Amino acid sequence: MKLKSYLPILAVAMVVIAAGCTSHSGSTISTNDGVVINSFESDDTTLYSGSSTTLYLDVQNVGGVDASDVWVYLLGAEGWKPTQSPSKQIGKLEAPKEGIPSSPRTITWHVTAPQLPEGVKQPFQITARVVYHYKSNAAGKIDVYSDEEWRRTMSQNPTASTVVPVQNSPGPIHVSIIGPSAVKLSSYQDGIPLNIKISNSGSGYPIKDVNSWDKPQLSGTITVIGGGTIQCYNDDGTQTGKSSSVTLNDMDMRYRKPKSISCQLYPDLQGQPYEPVTISFSFDYNYYVQKSLTINVIGKKQH
Repeated sequence: MKLKSYLPILAVAMVVIAAGCTSHSGSTISTNDGVVINSFESDDTTLYSGSSTTLYLDVQNVGGVDASDVWVYLLGAEGWKPTQSPSKQIGKLEAPKEGIPSSPRTITWHVTAPQLPEGVKQPFQITARVVYHYKSNAAGKIDVYSDEEWRRTMSQNPTASTVVPVQNSPGPIHVSIIGPSAVKLSSYQDGIPLNIKISNSGSGYPIKDVNSWDKPQLSGTITVIGGGTIQCYNDDGTQTGKSSSVTLNDMDMRYRKPKSISCQLYPDLQGQPYEPVTISFSFDYNYYVQKSLTINVIGKKQH
């Protein structure tokens, strides 16, 4: 058979191989998540009292930075007699590098179903919770002009808008800014009003520590780069000092809607006709995600 006769077969084979590689490659980088739970499964969905099964938790870092101090917790398994500790430390989960997916990690528990009265069938919900330390960063830029430079620039290229362009690092915490993208400094003697929105776009919640599951909180730092200061209102209504760098403490993140922060930016041209002022955000926090499964337990006669 000539080579040209093989070409259709080779083409089909290449498509099949490519499809297989794609389906098993996993995620590369997610813009909205850090560590994700790919699956949480059990060998058995129904057990008799005293019988054992194995639970499998598959986790992976799909965000933009490495996750450190990663812990997994098994919740709702009281009375199940796990052969290992219900909490395990798995260390660091590296982020994807240069488009190559990060390596998933599988954690297992061998558990024994609790005793129930003979003939009683009861569902048990077991939850795997993954807690990790993460960092998210963002930066927005506002172009600041003197009066003369403003007239020159706006006559040639009017680009001002009511939204400040912001770049966010991949991960669960994102920032957006409502405010002018370009300003004439003399028009903002009392500062540039900014409405900063901080969003939890991930599938879990930021927390202060592992003892604060029911109080999702987030703290962060805002820094002005390029000349100027900023002043903001904290979550409790108090006002920060006017500085080139301010800290927002313990923002309440229980709800999925963005947290709105009011700020005033005071740029300084430092004698220049034009100055790009960058507003930088840094968040250093703990975050958790979780997934549940249900196992039915049937009581049997004890001998």
